[in-house]
Amino acid sequence: MSKNRTRFTEIVNTFARYGFGEIYNRGLGRQTDEEGAESLRRSFEELGPSFIKIGQTLATRNDVLPEAYILELKKLQTASPSFSFEEADQIFFDEHGLHLEEAFLEVKHEPLATGSIAQVHYGITEDHQEVAIKIQRPYIKEELIRDLNLFMRFIELIPIAFQGIIVDPIQMVRELRESSLRELNFYDEAQSMLHFQELNKDRTLIQLPQLFLEYSSERILIMEYIEGIDITDITTLNKEGYQPSQIAERLVQATLYQVFEDGYYHGDPHPGNILISNNKIYYLDFGIIGTLTDTQKSLLYQVLKALVMKDIDQLTHLVMIICHAHGVVNEKALHRDIRTLYNRYLTAGFYSIDLQEMFQDLLRLALKHQLTFPNTYILLIKTIILVQGTAQELDPDMDFMAILTEFGLNTQKSFLAKDLAPHKMAREAGRSFITLLGLSHKVDQTLDDLNNDRITVNIDFRNSKNISTFINQIVNRMTIALLLAAVIISSGLLATNANARTANIGLFFFVIGIIFAIYLLLSFIRSRWK
Repeated sequence: MSKNRTRFTEIVNTFARYGFGEIYNRGLGRQTDEEGAESLRRSFEELGPSFIKIGQTLATRNDVLPEAYILELKKLQTASPSFSFEEADQIFFDEHGLHLEEAFLEVKHEPLATGSIAQVHYGITEDHQEVAIKIQRPYIKEELIRDLNLFMRFIELIPIAFQGIIVDPIQMVRELRESSLRELNFYDEAQSMLHFQELNKDRTLIQLPQLFLEYSSERILIMEYIEGIDITDITTLNKEGYQPSQIAERLVQATLYQVFEDGYYHGDPHPGNILISNNKIYYLDFGIIGTLTDTQKSLLYQVLKALVMKDIDQLTHLVMIICHAHGVVNEKALHRDIRTLYNRYLTAGFYSIDLQEMFQDLLRLALKHQLTFPNTYILLIKTIILVQGTAQELDPDMDFMAILTEFGLNTQKSFLAKDLAPHKMAREAGRSFITLLGLSHKVDQTLDDLNNDRITVNIDFRNSKNISTFINQIVNRMTIALLLAAVIISSGLLATNANARTANIGLFFFVIGIIFAIYLLLSFIRSRWK
């Protein structure tokens, strides 16, 4: 408990020193976006590996951070410090009861790569195969979970510290904690690799390293060592005879196949996780995997089709289906804003769309209408932005949306073929027949419930306040009209009375009644013209 208290004090002091504390927000004035972004990056660096991991994850979240912060936090991708070979060896011994140099013919002490979660060492197995030994950072699981909890506590205590910078920081930390727990289990990563490999076994373009499960565990992952070229190293690619523009197109197509056909895709395809070797695209690091159901894939295709057909009504309908609503949504206003967004980016054509900016505007639009995209779609948006960025770095003239549109047309045929497949048609026909058999019973039951007052109907008027006001006005006017009629009739009877005094009183009220009747009639006419 005292360790947590000490760490929390360290976190508070560090953020306060870099301008994210309570004193700063009370009166010293805010920094510019660039200054604030640098301060946030430096505070994460100072707080160590777990906060570097938080910063690295935030660098991929265009939906929660302004662009200046995204660019600055990307610098954390190479900021993770290495840990000693002795610590790596101890973790391997704890998992398997052997030292690294006992399990392998050769192990290099200097790491090949270091990340916030793990570092990788080069090794050679007893049967002379080159491998990459991925070893989890010491105590990272305990430290990351602890620091995420303390970071959330800091945000709850000082909610204005990141106001205007991070959209819903508490929800962001909750999502980060959930994804980190999955990423920290290398068993899950190994299973993801095996499943991905099975789905792509017939696609010669897509490859991934061979797994060595003998010494793999929750904190250790052994895989084939791939000596390839960084996908954005254009100089070396040209030197080795590759065509960067062709690689760019293949990368986009590979991603689209994973998303639309498999519904199972690499969720973190930044350049450091992709190598080019032997004319193939090798994916590394499967800590983040995106999954889509058939229904979600169908919705994505419908979105793509609506974009191409300029069907704003359908786009609005699909946004309402996909998003979670946190209140009453004004569909007319949403339709108007989606049309404005469409005209801003797509009226002139697909050729030079900035997907990152467009998606950010879409997320802001959703937030304005109290709608939020599920995490499934947020991860997909992030993945598409990463792929587009890498592809256009390889080929600045690449028409990303043209490839997407062409793929969408082919996908339409694929969906149609699946719908007309004999086994699917037979299954749907069977379901319809069973439903039809039960329809008669359901109709009888409903009629019986209705006849015996077992059904209650609740009607919800969206403009109930206006309707109530209108009904009150009608009732009030009818009441006044009836009273005036009574006054006019009674005063008319009095006016015809033989007694002069009574006749005069009756005549007076008769005239007053007529005046009020004319006034009431005029008010009716005026209200009809409003």
